Amino acid sequence: MININIFSDFACPWCYIGEKRLEAAITKAGLGGKVNLVYRAFQLDPNAPKEANKSTLERLAAKYRLSPEEAKKRIEMVDRSGKGVGIDFNFGGVKPSNTFDAHRLMKLAEQSYDDTTVQKLNYGLFDANFTKNLNLSDSKVLTEVGLAAGLNEEDIDNLLNSDQFKEEVINDENVAKNLGISSVPCFIVGNVAIPGAISIDDFVDVLEKYGKESVTETGSGCSCDETGCSI
Repeated sequence: MININIFSDFACPWCYIGEKRLEAAITKAGLGGKVNLVYRAFQLDPNAPKEANKSTLERLAAKYRLSPEEAKKRIEMVDRSGKGVGIDFNFGGVKPSNTFDAHRLMKLAEQSYDDTTVQKLNYGLFDANFTKNLNLSDSKVLTEVGLAAGLNEEDIDNLLNSDQFKEEVINDENVAKNLGISSVPCFIVGNVAIPGAISIDDFVDVLEKYGKESVTETGSGCSCDETGCSI
């Protein structure tokens, strides 16, 4: 069994793209059922508000001093990358908000539900943000996504009305800090650290070499950090 720890944030477009590329690589390498995915929480902006007033397009244009047209072209590049792995991306419409509760919801799923439900929730949260442009700090949104993935409504309510799994999320972030991870996605495959959303073929190469070579790092791909995303 190949264990892969995935450090990511639901506010990171390259995390969604990278995880989809990894999924395609696992299938291409014929490793279905032989890979164990462990999702690790990482907040790009722990201080992000629960309500965001500006869209990604507006924030990008202001940050990099771009015209709306220039910002739109950069966002369309991310959208194309997403669509290349079957995601109907709408990055420009995202209104970034706090993802702490979304990560807590994932911890609930990982502790109490099967792997299929965990993966459904993971992709459901990404989809809510990048396809439907919903607010991931909104308890109603989290409840709807959780129910669609197969979580019990009472479990979700208990979580959202408490500090349940707060320490687990913080612990993941501390682990990332201790490992020197400052941007996501970051995939830890055995003793191989893969920073960024690398290509499907590069993922296949890493998976096929698993356990055969002593490699500490491979080439980096597109990623996001506290200053922004590769676009």
